[in-house]
Amino acid sequence: MKKYISLLGCIILVAISIRIFLGQPCYIPSASMENTLWEGDYVWLNKAAYGAILPKRFADIPIFNVFTWIKPLRELDARIDWGTSRMPEWHKPRRFDIAVFYSQEMPGVLLVKRMIGLPGDTVCLKQGDLYINNKQVKQPKNVIKIRNGNPVKFPENTSWTTLDYGPILIPQKGMALELTAENFSWIKNVAQKEGVSLTLQNGEFYSNNTPVNQYMFKSNYYFMMGDNRNNSIDSRFWGFVPEEDLVGTINFVFFSLDFSTWPGFSFRSKHFMRYVD
Repeated sequence: MKKYISLLGCIILVAISIRIFLGQPCYIPSASMENTLWEGDYVWLNKAAYGAILPKRFADIPIFNVFTWIKPLRELDARIDWGTSRMPEWHKPRRFDIAVFYSQEMPGVLLVKRMIGLPGDTVCLKQGDLYINNKQVKQPKNVIKIRNGNPVKFPENTSWTTLDYGPILIPQKGMALELTAENFSWIKNVAQKEGVSLTLQNGEFYSNNTPVNQYMFKSNYYFMMGDNRNNSIDSRFWGFVPEEDLVGTINFVFFSLDFSTWPGFSFRSKHFMRYVD
């Protein structure tokens, strides 16, 4: 009995370690990344790529988080904060990585998109063609080109569309940008995420009630877009992704289920055990 208990304990410890430090299987619930990742794909999330995010509390630890379903323990655990830290990364975030990150609109929800803009880049779409730092860039082969220009939500108060977007500068840590009437709305959005209140009063800019003429960014940010450009809610709608919200990358599909068949479901043979890029 002791041997079996020890074996079970080792298996649980290994499983927890893999989930925290290496990665985990995930399911793709939407069509925003077609033709690269399809709705119904079961994929491997590589958390080690950018350095695994270490747990901040017991609720972040697999298996242990079951106990936080109990309300008194959940309330107690909510007061714990071990801080935000990462393991050493395998590589820096790279352009066109298929990145997984925390949603900017729904805390705790993971999203997957293509990493388009890196910190310090200037991103622009002209009739659906991608320009980085004023140079046209060839996009990955599976990207579905934009057909129609629909209004975007980020930044606010622009005439930009999903077809003709930008140019917009991607914030970089330590970068100081002069505040103008044109860039104030999106810089205000980023500053708010960094805990800074920016306001515009009578043509003057204020940071936490102190007059300023520029803003210095505290983090690196990234610009994300879905490969299915006509059916993707991404950075064009909710803004930049801070570096601390990057979780990992997806490079491998285990299998894919097609739920459109009736009755039940079927395996997609073309999407079985494959690498993606």
